[in-house]
Amino acid sequence: MKNISIIIISLIIGLPSVKSQCTLNNSEVNSTYISTSGISEIDNLIKSEKIKLEQFFNVKVEMKTCNGYNGLARSSCASYNCNGTIELGKGLLLFEYKKKGPSSGYNIGKYMIISIMAHEFAHIFQYSHPEFRFKNSVVQEVHADMLAGWYMTKYFMDNTPGSDKYGWYYSSEGSKVRDIWTDMTISFGWMGDKAYWSKQHHGNYSTRALAFHEGWSFLAEREIKDFSYYLDRSVQIAESLIERFDNE
Repeated sequence: MKNISIIIISLIIGLPSVKSQCTLNNSEVNSTYISTSGISEIDNLIKSEKIKLEQFFNVKVEMKTCNGYNGLARSSCASYNCNGTIELGKGLLLFEYKKKGPSSGYNIGKYMIISIMAHEFAHIFQYSHPEFRFKNSVVQEVHADMLAGWYMTKYFMDNTPGSDKYGWYYSSEGSKVRDIWTDMTISFGWMGDKAYWSKQHHGNYSTRALAFHEGWSFLAEREIKDFSYYLDRSVQIAESLIERFDNE
């Protein structure tokens, strides 16, 4: 079986550039909130996945849809006592929802929206756990990619038919999931950038793609099921990925 990491890295050349989608705790960002994305399937997906993400990360979040093409994770809430606020731009949601896998051609829009939500929830988790120390915002972003990757791997394990939670990997359904995962990881890398001088730098293609893939590597390929074990090593791994890849 071809290693997914090799496939991802081999597709770096010639990839399109997509603006990074996340802003950290930026009080200068003024959002115009709207009641809907305009597509009921997206609105319902956000509502249902919010509950699951809150349970997984053990946080309470105020979710907002706003105009624009970016996401934002704030450490404060406007309307009630919670751990933070997540804002998702309508343009971002619509763009991702229409996405097809660059390799398989499968519809991956639903999974990309959940992945982006998981990335933002990871920031709220970071805010709630000051024991995580980040050298800079790039490490914090790459770390959030890693947590999103773990969550999405678990999502597929929990929602893919198989003999048991891990037997699905080698089933026919598991084969389709591996194709979808490769497409998602490539697409996550597309949200990287090469603005190494910018405060909004999130990591380049390689760094973001491989960070997202770390969750799959631990949980699906190596069958390391302990999230605490992953967390204990996550910041160091994020720093290592940046040192190795975030300069291309």
